[in-house]
Amino acid sequence: MFDVQTLNFGVSVESLFQKPVSLREAQPEICAEKLVALLHSWNLKATRLALHKRDPLYAYEFDFAVYGESAKIILNSERFNLSFANGRTQADLQTIANGLVGFSECFPLPANSFITANLHAHAGFDSSAKYKEYISGFGFSDVNVELSGAIAHLKTKDWAESIRFQIDRSELFPSSLFLCWTTKLNNWPITLEVINDIKKSTDEINEMFLLKFGPLAAV
Repeated sequence: MFDVQTLNFGVSVESLFQKPVSLREAQPEICAEKLVALLHSWNLKATRLALHKRDPLYAYEFDFAVYGESAKIILNSERFNLSFANGRTQADLQTIANGLVGFSECFPLPANSFITANLHAHAGFDSSAKYKEYISGFGFSDVNVELSGAIAHLKTKDWAESIRFQIDRSELFPSSLFLCWTTKLNNWPITLEVINDIKKSTDEINEMFLLKFGPLAAV
């Protein structure tokens, strides 16, 4: 096993609608009221909360941000996107989990929407030697490739859907990996049970690829 430490992480959830959703169907005013009430219960205020309308039918965009720009929601006639960035600590992880549950409850999505969850992390090694040892396991000896990684589609015990796992070089941190786990969500809104099942599945995948993550800093 190779010991790694999480340097930065984030989550995004995206839903692509099977047909365009009109402004009337989307009911952004009701979604905004729910968001404001939720933020008030958390003693927070939105960084940005706006509805841009170019016409009263389908040309609209709901634009929301909180925690500076670290959490964002975009809703338009074609898609819904909820994202969290720049996580570093256990407290950040709990904030993201609460946000996934709370924010998803504010936005009812159309039936049969295709929803994907994407988790990413930059993971650092104790030394550049350990990083090179790990990443060399994905190399090709007979072709001129500077650096290679891996992509695998995997099944796990705690998650019914396949999970796409990607290993690449981090472009932000030296001697570090960029890791990405992507899967389909079948239920909406998101629950803590779903989050826990995905977490257990990513841990299982990490073990398959000989990666042992150290604990996150508390704050």
